[in-house]
Amino acid sequence: MNQMPTILLVDDDTEMLRLYKMILEEKFDVLTAESGEKALTVVKESHPDLVLLDIMMPAMNGIEVLEHIKADPETSATAVAMLTNLADENYKKSALEKGAKKYLIKSEFEPDELMKEIASLIPSAA
Repeated sequence: MNQMPTILLVDDDTEMLRLYKMILEEKFDVLTAESGEKALTVVKESHPDLVLLDIMMPAMNGIEVLEHIKADPETSATAVAMLTNLADENYKKSALEKGAKKYLIKSEFEPDELMKEIASLIPSAA
């Protein structure tokens, strides 16, 4: 049996985490983190195939988490995509320049479309 790819879902909104976890568990092993700090720990410990990062979080926002992941030689190869409600060109540009593979706006995707987008970012899931 093939092992399912692992996704780390990072969002300070526990309702969002629960909802996306439910949707994604169909095709992926899903880990969650409610803060940027916790996300960095999970990335180092679990080496997920993809990190889905919200931007607007207290203490450390998603862009800062992305910077930390990409700056650490141990985690720099980790695929990261932003999954946010923030439809802001400056944040989008910044995230993509800093190494995010995609900038996904939550409200623009139905669950099945989101699954396709996410699967396209994980070679083993395609």
